[in-house]
Amino acid sequence: MDTVISELSALPSVTGFAILMLFFVLASFILRWFWKHVLISIARRTATTLDMRIFKATRGAAQVTFIAFGYNFSWNMFGKSIMENFNDIRIVSIEFIEKQMNHVGFLFLSISIFVLLWKTSMAVMDWFEHDVARKTESTLDDKIAFSARKIVKFIFIVVLFMIVADHYRLPISKLWAMVGIGSLAFALAAKDTIANMISGVVLLFDRPFLIGDRIELADGTFGDVIDIGIRSTKILSFDNTIHIVPNAELAMQRITNHTYPDIKLNVAHTLGVAYGSDMEKVKRVLGNILTDNPLVLKDPVWGIWFTEFADSSLTVSFRYWISDYHTKADIMDQSNMEIKRRFEEEGIEIPFPQRDVHIKQGG
Repeated sequence: MDTVISELSALPSVTGFAILMLFFVLASFILRWFWKHVLISIARRTATTLDMRIFKATRGAAQVTFIAFGYNFSWNMFGKSIMENFNDIRIVSIEFIEKQMNHVGFLFLSISIFVLLWKTSMAVMDWFEHDVARKTESTLDDKIAFSARKIVKFIFIVVLFMIVADHYRLPISKLWAMVGIGSLAFALAAKDTIANMISGVVLLFDRPFLIGDRIELADGTFGDVIDIGIRSTKILSFDNTIHIVPNAELAMQRITNHTYPDIKLNVAHTLGVAYGSDMEKVKRVLGNILTDNPLVLKDPVWGIWFTEFADSSLTVSFRYWISDYHTKADIMDQSNMEIKRRFEEEGIEIPFPQRDVHIKQGG
């Protein structure tokens, strides 16, 4: 390589620059062919699609970046000699032309690297959005991916602007001071929104509930989750109204998820029978009712307990499992209807609250 460079250096400056640039241009097409037929072919055989997405997205940008590097290398090698050959031209100073050519090379390389990194980041975003976010039930990660695109784009533009401004020695210190003060003011004004967005990200990774889950909040809000957004979560209650709860509030309070770890539900009943009732018979009749109901799961097994001597009745508690919490109201209705019918057939009385008043006559 050193020998080739030495031979090129011996050529006239313009000729050497042209030959070296031609070499880099031709080599860039070889790089593009290698990118397409070798790297992408290897990526297709891997378990993930991330590498293939990156190689496909950056094929053209890698070629342009290679040419930009070649231009800077060629100009650094021959630029000074070329300028010396035009030293007699006095229309514009040689120093000015050389300085502008250096600027062109810097901008060419900076922008091409920026585009290469931009294409890479967007390929990663596409992979996350199509191969990760769409496979989850929540829409929060889709919305985060959408917002992340805009944030990453803004960051890239700001960084590129800072690099170019530093290269041109632009007085940007006052501008950045103003931007810093403005950012602080914006952060203070939008602190609630920012808190909700951060809480939304926490909900995404912590996953205390998913869309479709039935949850109950500490303040009594109860319903099914229909949407998890960046700023808030929507809960559909049983009266068909939507509660829009900020994510920061959800992150700060206790949440009962009736769907987790699965949609099975343990239903509890409490029933009072009259004093004097045959409790063995009561438990047997209830057991037959639960056994005959096809919607009541046999495993885990149901249970019946005589739990209390109440003021006006003997209290019986029983629990059983159902396969889907959505059917709770229907199964409770069926169970209560069957209990009333069977108790009336068996002569088991379900009392109402009453008190006996004894008046003692004075002697």
